[in-house]
Amino acid sequence: MQKSIRIKIPKALYITILVSLFSFALLFPKHAFASTPDWKSVFKNSDSWFGSSQGIALADSIVQYQLPDGGWRKDMTTSTSGSWGKSTIDNDTTTSQIKVLAKTYNQTKNTKYLTACQKGIDLLLNGQYSNGGWPQVFNDAGTYHAHITYNDNAMIHVMNLLTDVSKKAGDYTFIDSTRASRASSAVQKGIQCILNTQIIVNGVKTAWCQQHDEVTLKPASGRAYELPSICTSESVGIVNYLKGISNPSSEITNAINSAINWFAQVKILGIKVVDTGDDKIVVSDPQAPPIWARFYEMGTNRAIFVDRDGSLHYKLSEISQERRYGYAWYGDWPKNLVKEVVIPTPIPDGQNIKLWL
Repeated sequence: MQKSIRIKIPKALYITILVSLFSFALLFPKHAFASTPDWKSVFKNSDSWFGSSQGIALADSIVQYQLPDGGWRKDMTTSTSGSWGKSTIDNDTTTSQIKVLAKTYNQTKNTKYLTACQKGIDLLLNGQYSNGGWPQVFNDAGTYHAHITYNDNAMIHVMNLLTDVSKKAGDYTFIDSTRASRASSAVQKGIQCILNTQIIVNGVKTAWCQQHDEVTLKPASGRAYELPSICTSESVGIVNYLKGISNPSSEITNAINSAINWFAQVKILGIKVVDTGDDKIVVSDPQAPPIWARFYEMGTNRAIFVDRDGSLHYKLSEISQERRYGYAWYGDWPKNLVKEVVIPTPIPDGQNIKLWL
């Protein structure tokens, strides 16, 4: 009978293997099949980590999968065709890779990371529309990806990065004056685009849509269940960016105040959303804190919910279970912005709010 052979692994080596596997799992979550790092986990690391073997390995992977135009695919290492085979700013893509490269260059002074970082920044500068906006996917005309995209704070991520580049601040002290100047101009154009796309209803400024037409600047559709509407989640990101501007113009201040007042007016009281584990249902609760719908119908301020077939509904319960559970239709995104707001009386025409369960 053949005897089995046992190999004894030293305890120290065993621990090292476990730690390495755990770190790999954090950087490359299972659901992404190692194609896209978990950026939130990456940026929780100290600056020195980006000069470690793990940090350098990530930066090398970023350099390896950088596309010819300087950006990265949504799933970084996945070779796909169509829109998602092109450079994008969706899901923190491209901006996150640039940040990693900047941090790694600062730690290592290896010029290959500097070159790749500069190439990524150049894409953001060159890919800006003349009206100041940025598309979700670069060079993808004729699709909704070409719209000016606030969805998931895509454009705001670009604005934040270029703001630091323009000031040679944070991780970008190495930036040359030419790129810093170009970034400053891009930021100013971006701010003007934000001001120009704020939705006006009956003469009153409200907030923004998830995406705006790249030519007309009007609210535009995204995916089938993302219709032109006023969106709270992304508008909060826009307002927070505008609030961070030093010495804002009266136009910027007016845009901020108008959006915050609109948030205060459309808050919903008396309900809460219950997660059952495989569904989300709206129930009455007089003690519930304020909640907001993600999308509001322009002109009525009614909360709207849209199914995958593009059908519009005014109750969450009316759309399919898959869409109810698979999307953030309600949230408390504006809560910190409206804490000190006193709603003007009377509310301007077209701004009267009703509770639609």
